[in-house]
Amino acid sequence: MDVFLNTKPVALKKSVSFGSIEIREYPVVLGDNHSVKFPLALDWDHQNSLSVDCEEYEESRACLRRTSIEMFTPPCDRLGILLKHNSRDQVTRSAKALEQVAKQAKKELDSASSTTSSQIQSKKNQTSGKRDKVKPSKLARLFRGASTKRRM
Repeated sequence: MDVFLNTKPVALKKSVSFGSIEIREYPVVLGDNHSVKFPLALDWDHQNSLSVDCEEYEESRACLRRTSIEMFTPPCDRLGILLKHNSRDQVTRSAKALEQVAKQAKKELDSASSTTSSQIQSKKNQTSGKRDKVKPSKLARLFRGASTKRRM
């Protein structure tokens, strides 16, 4: 015999809470996004960390939120950030290597797109003689039929 058969289900109150937030600082390095000049990235290993109470963090952060326009960083500013953490020689070597990667990627993309274009043109040429030609009168009847169906 089950003792819990005659009891009413108790509604449990669900809640979520957060204790603290760990903030980590990472070194800034030259990134690998070849579509921008002097791309920024974060290094894998963090340098410093700080643990802060969640409520305290949210209160201090409220006035510091930025818009998307404010988050845009021009190339000269990105270069300045990189030079703060890296030598000019390191940045120059990395930028040149990235430039080579960008040129190679563009070359491969151009090659792939020209191959694809020629393949598409070749297919069109092969199938152009095999298509069924629709007489203009039949085509007009099809459109008239479609327009009368819409009116109903």
